Amino acid sequence: TGTADTKTRSEVAGTTHKVWQQKGTGRARHGSRKGPIFVGGGIVHGPHPHNFDLALPQKMKRAALASALTNLHNDSRIKFVDGLDTVGKTRDVVSFLKTIELLNLKKTKKVLFVTGDQSETFRRAARNIKGVTVVPANCLNTYLVLNNNNILFMKNAVESLGDSIFKIKETK
Repeated sequence: TGTADTKTRSEVAGTTHKVWQQKGTGRARHGSRKGPIFVGGGIVHGPHPHNFDLALPQKMKRAALASALTNLHNDSRIKFVDGLDTVGKTRDVVSFLKTIELLNLKKTKKVLFVTGDQSETFRRAARNIKGVTVVPANCLNTYLVLNNNNILFMKNAVESLGDSIFKIKETK
């Protein structure tokens, strides 16, 4: 949100007493010192706090997510995994990532695990690994998809994610 703000003539502190009489002085008529042509007067079209948020339609968000996932799938950077929900140790997750060549200590590849809702033990096991992000399927967004090099979907995550993404095709 924008925070720049100026005071208009109604917000400036000062008197509303007439500066000089209306007629007879040979000068222009003025009502008060709060006018914009006086020093210390109000600003006419200055900045005021403004909300710059952009609200995208739900269909557009779903379409962007579907497009990003399609591009990653075409590049073969999406993999589907089964059986990792019960893993509770960080070393097991690290050894799994090394076997599928997604974890290299010299060059960090960002990996996104998309899990089901009930995999708290796996989230705890993987949260301390550098470059690894664990997110439930209902919290998956386009930024997370584009910000990671590889995405690993758990089996139960695909089922819950499919319902929300493919609603877009039903409405067309």
